Parts: sequence; structure tokens; C-alpha cells
Amino acid sequence: MGIIKKYKVQKNVIKKVKNIQKLFIKIEKLIKLWLFYEDIT
Repeated sequence: MGIIKKYKVQKNVIKKVKNIQKLFIKIEKLIKLWLFYEDIT
């Protein structure tokens, strides 16, 4: 029982980490776009 529970927790943690990474990539893209437009104007 313990091993299965640990495995599920690990999967959830990995999922959360991946979601956070996606979020950071989106923020990074937004910042780059914003800086790009700042340069134009």
C-alpha cells in the first residue's frame, strides 16, 4: 500500500512541476514580447 501511495504522490508532484515550468515559459514569452514591443515604440 505504501509504495503505491508514494508513486501516486510522486506522479502528482511531477505533474505540478511540469505545470509550473509551462507557466514560467508562458511568462518568459510574454516578457520577451513586451520587451520587443517596448523596443519598437
